[in-house]
Amino acid sequence: MTTSRAARFGDAFLAVDWGTTNRRVYRIEGGQVVATDRDARGVTAVPADGFPAEVADLRARFGDLPMLLAGMVGSTIGWRDVPYVGVPAGIDTIAPRLGWIDDRTAIVPGLSFRDGARADVMRGEEIQLLGAIAAGLVPRDGLLCQPGTHCKWARVAGGVVVDFTTAMTGELFALLRGTACCRRSSAALSRPARRSATASRRASGATCPPPCSASARASCSASATIPTPPPMQAVC
Repeated sequence: MTTSRAARFGDAFLAVDWGTTNRRVYRIEGGQVVATDRDARGVTAVPADGFPAEVADLRARFGDLPMLLAGMVGSTIGWRDVPYVGVPAGIDTIAPRLGWIDDRTAIVPGLSFRDGARADVMRGEEIQLLGAIAAGLVPRDGLLCQPGTHCKWARVAGGVVVDFTTAMTGELFALLRGTACCRRSSAALSRPARRSATASRRASGATCPPPCSASARASCSASATIPTPPPMQAVC
């Protein structure tokens, strides 16, 4: 980021988390969110040539301010494809790689990870992860999880993202709860049983618990001893 461009993002600017189906807008002044809104104008709801008009409308509603965009707006289905930044990466790594639409509008690049045959990407979550670290809301070293349809598990060290993986636990849960044969027993699973199952999976190193294990916990009596399955790789 050049000095002249960086100066344009002063005490007041608009931050937009622009995902596939939803969009969240924040007006930030002096480091504080003073106004926010959420709508269903994700990138798939905007025609390819409609992003300039959308941005103009946001400025009309929230103020004629510099704008920082993040999420799928910077992907191949968004406004402009902004190349990923490979991990390890922090704020200082991402800032020079912003995709500038003009001197007042920039898109944050996502992060990518590759280690041999395994590869992963994220767009939008990196802003939340690094923002939480910068605000002191989470440790600078550790394993962070962002629950959602596609959960992101990120390992951070020294305040930068060094490794991450995506687990489709949210989507898997929705599918199993809605159509699978174990949906009734999983609905009856108590909160302590859920926590116990989560602890077992955490100890084994898996990010997605086997559905039948959760179902078995609901089917067996509270006094029954359920053996912990051996360590296994996540199914996602």
